[in-house]
Parts: sequence; structure tokens; C-alpha cells
Amino acid sequence: MKKVILILLFVGGMASMVSAQSLSPVSGFALDIGYGGFTPPILSGQAKQRSDFFTDGTQGQYIVTSTGAFHAGISAKVWKIRVGVVGTYEDVFVKNSFTDVTPGGNVVGYVKTSNKYWSAMAKVEWNWASFGGLHLYGNLAGGHYGVTSTLTDNTSSLTPDHSTTDGGFAYQVTPIGARIGGKKVSVFLEAGWGFLGMVNGGVRFKL
Repeated sequence: MKKVILILLFVGGMASMVSAQSLSPVSGFALDIGYGGFTPPILSGQAKQRSDFFTDGTQGQYIVTSTGAFHAGISAKVWKIRVGVVGTYEDVFVKNSFTDVTPGGNVVGYVKTSNKYWSAMAKVEWNWASFGGLHLYGNLAGGHYGVTSTLTDNTSSLTPDHSTTDGGFAYQVTPIGARIGGKKVSVFLEAGWGFLGMVNGGVRFKL
């Protein structure tokens, strides 16, 4: 139900911006497509903690990999700031190896899980300075994330279930970003903290 509500809000936000295009304060619609790395699910250890569910909390040696955070958003200029919505998707894979106590003795077991994270956030962006075709800016975003953790491989006899879900507050704080390019297409690079990644970059298309 939460996913349905968030999708409706996401679509509604985009529709509202499109319908407001005729209003004089609203202009400069743009589509951003990007990719980032080093997100809270990895850096906070949340993905590792979620993998412990599949081993009754038995902790071992972890190997964590990620697809990185893919993101896309649409925005419009409202007076002197830019407002819009952005969505992200990331799959974090965790292999947890540990000692499994069996009737035949201690053996090394492992579980592999896939943690699929998605988020939908409202976003606001402002300019710090401009130098010709170079623009320095910052932004803030906040909304909701969901995660589904699924068992993909298992040699343990302790596994209680094969899937679990959760959600919470999604955010992005970007103190500095840089964008360079022409009137229709530009590229950007940002440094911050949140579900877009500590470092993320991409392409902006003016609509």
C-alpha cells in the first residue's frame, strides 16, 4: 500500500509541475539521469544487519557489493530555486560466511542475500555561483525508501525465511555540486550524503 501511495504522489508531483508550466514563476523544466555510490545502506551497515535475519542473527565474515544507486528526476525552476522529484534504485548484495554447528561437527556455512532499495524524494536546488557555462549549486531531498531483502543462496540450516521488507526516511544532502554544458544538455557531479550517494554524477536534459 505504501508503494502505491508513494507512486501516486510521485506521479502527482510531476503532473502538478507540468500543469503549472503556464504560470510565469515556473520555467526551465529538466530531466536528470545519474548514478552514484557509497550510500547509507552500505556505509551505515544496514544491508549487513539485514542479512543477519537469514541466519538467526549469527554474524560472520561479510562481503558486500552493490550495483550503485541509479537515479532519475524531473524538476522546474520556480523563481530563483529549482524544485522537483527524484527516484533511486540500488541492489546491495551481501555474502555472510560463518561457522554453523551441526550434529556432525562445526562447518563453515554461508548465506547470500539481495537487498533491493528504492526511494522517492522531493528535491530543492539552489545556485551558489555561475561562471559562464559552469554552475555551482547545492540541494536537499527527502522522502521515503523501501527495501526488500531476499535469500539468493544458502548452505545454512538456520535460515528462518526467504524474504523480508522494510522502509524508512530517505534523504540527500548535497552541499556542493557542479554542472557544465550547453542550453539543452549538461553534465553534473555532486558530493554529499544520502541515497544518491556520497559522489554522484549524470546528465541533465532541458525539456
